[in-house]
Amino acid sequence: MLEKYENEASDFWNKFYEIHQNRFFKNRRWLFTEFPELALENTILSEKTNAHSKIRETSNVESRICRPLVIRGGKEKLEAVIGQNLESEKYCSSEKVDEMNRPFPGAEVSTRILEVGCGAGNTVFPILELNNSQDLFVYCCDFSDVAVSLVKSNEKYDPAKCYAFSCDVTAHTWLVPFPECSLDVVLLIFVLSAIHPEKMQQVINTIVRYLKPGGLVLFRDYGRHDMAELRFRPGSCLQDSFYVRGDGTRVYFFTPGKMLSS
Repeated sequence: MLEKYENEASDFWNKFYEIHQNRFFKNRRWLFTEFPELALENTILSEKTNAHSKIRETSNVESRICRPLVIRGGKEKLEAVIGQNLESEKYCSSEKVDEMNRPFPGAEVSTRILEVGCGAGNTVFPILELNNSQDLFVYCCDFSDVAVSLVKSNEKYDPAKCYAFSCDVTAHTWLVPFPECSLDVVLLIFVLSAIHPEKMQQVINTIVRYLKPGGLVLFRDYGRHDMAELRFRPGSCLQDSFYVRGDGTRVYFFTPGKMLSS
């Protein structure tokens, strides 16, 4: 059963968005409270001298209360792997910098944001509306082609400020419109939980390659013992804390230990 839901994951998400279109999710009014970094005039995004990248995480782990946390490096932990890679002066070498000189969508701006798992655009469009800046470009991708088409068909979609595309972020190679070492922020909001737990670290490692030195990963997801988990019926659990919904989409519920361990 695990293999079926893994192999057919894109089909299940396409069916989800075909049914619900843009009606299921509402724009995230809490977005700029939990992630003030996304309101550019208030944030470190303009502080280009920051030498070390970090992951800023808010999570409703164990409760509905979201508490910001800056995760830094150590050994044999998820944040250690990320921390080592994100201190990326060595990785973002002159060769990588040269790639930035080649034309790509958003190349002319200094601040670039990527949302992974954009759905129908309930995060992307609030970011663009709040930050009416010519110096910001937002990329957004989703596993579902239907979701990406919903974003592109939205009247607020502006190709001069935003680029939506389909991407399987669990793949070893990403087909993306931007070079490595080019992003200031990557958003993972209720997205990592939809990925098989064994592939989560690979996804994070790939994201890291596209961040600038000083870049951020902003993360929020489902916490263990959330009411959403307690409502699952017997037989819905694929493996520890990883469930399948009635529509075939999957969800993982995190603990602080899982958040911090590889």
